[in-house]
Amino acid sequence: MKVVITILIALVTALPSSQDRLERARQKMNDARASLDASEKALIKAYTGIEEEYEKISGPNCPDFLRTLSEVWAGQGEEIKKTWDNLSRLGKRVTERRFEEEVGDLLLDKAADITRVPPLLIVPFLRLASATAYDAMRHTSPFGKTEMLAEFQKILTIRTPFYEFWNKRLLGDIEEAKDFSEANDAFAKAKSTFDRILHPNEFDSRGRRSPPGMVVVAGGSYTLGPNTGWEQKRRKVRIAEFFIDKYEVSNKEFNIFLRTLDEDLRRKYLPYFWPADARGRRYYPEVLADHPVIGVSWEAADAYARWKEKRLPTEDEWEAAATGGDGRLYPWGDRFGVSACNSREAARDATTEVGSFSNGTSPRGCYDMAGNAAEWTSTDQDGKTVEFSEGAILNVAIRGGSFLTDATRASCRYRWMTPINPYEGNRPSAKAIGFRCARNAR
Repeated sequence: MKVVITILIALVTALPSSQDRLERARQKMNDARASLDASEKALIKAYTGIEEEYEKISGPNCPDFLRTLSEVWAGQGEEIKKTWDNLSRLGKRVTERRFEEEVGDLLLDKAADITRVPPLLIVPFLRLASATAYDAMRHTSPFGKTEMLAEFQKILTIRTPFYEFWNKRLLGDIEEAKDFSEANDAFAKAKSTFDRILHPNEFDSRGRRSPPGMVVVAGGSYTLGPNTGWEQKRRKVRIAEFFIDKYEVSNKEFNIFLRTLDEDLRRKYLPYFWPADARGRRYYPEVLADHPVIGVSWEAADAYARWKEKRLPTEDEWEAAATGGDGRLYPWGDRFGVSACNSREAARDATTEVGSFSNGTSPRGCYDMAGNAAEWTSTDQDGKTVEFSEGAILNVAIRGGSFLTDATRASCRYRWMTPINPYEGNRPSAKAIGFRCARNAR
């Protein structure tokens, strides 16, 4: 038994720590960045050198050069036809790429007889000429010297700014550009690996990054509860992978949504406790722009979520995001901390900016899941998901507590039910209800 334990300890000790993995990934990313920088410098140098060569052939002698090149290439009609016939005898369809390779070598040899221009500058013209010849062969068009000379003189033009010639015809053909592209891909891959280790909550099971401002909650089996407040037993549930907002929706974000609505809907969805100006128009004080919007009905929260192409989280999803499924009492652990959330113990008697309590985040990286604003979910009192509420009389689960509630309610477990429109009865607790959004991962 001791031998087994010794082996297990040795294996665990040999496993790389998270910090070691992070440092190795950081070093690999830095090395990839250095390679990218070096390849970029080489590409800039190549650009400058080729630009100088381009200026030589695009000057006063350019028309004569292109006319001579067209005549030489057009005179290769018989050889081009022979190349086509030879490839056709292989019994397969002649591909443009294979034909271009064969004809390109032929035309490049002939071009070398009449010009000292670097072959690289001829390559784009070779591609155009080969494509023209390919179309002629495929459609059995006339392929005499006169016809091909006319075609080549149409396509062989160099009267364009160098940067345009580079971007449209030349960039993908030079080794420096290929090296830069490969280095860029390698850096992107290395950075993605580093980011996934550094911010695991921001990547889903397929390696895709979460939408901006959201984190991923892994799918699987979760043990939730036992809850307090509106009673519910400890339960096991299966939850599909989903994204959830890191922060509660702010006044500023909600006001942008309101501006997209007509006057009737805007009036309907206005936060209940926004003050009114001298003309009776309700607004939020600028100092509260980044505070969570509160005093919103369930319908207003649902409308905002749909506008963002999201939805409200179910109660089970909310609790899974808050606890990680380990049954903890608070998002940060089992012991209450007055500096970890904005509850009654903080004695602020008002909201704080979203994300103010970095030591109170949930295992998935969500802020303010205890205190600040209480949050709507999409689960009704019967445990069903509310899809549409117009005219309905429903009670919906509220989670997370608020700045008005003490440590027993500003937790992951406390839950209570509130009517979809809680303001008709002017309930004091209703002024502290806000929300965050969720989205399916697939």
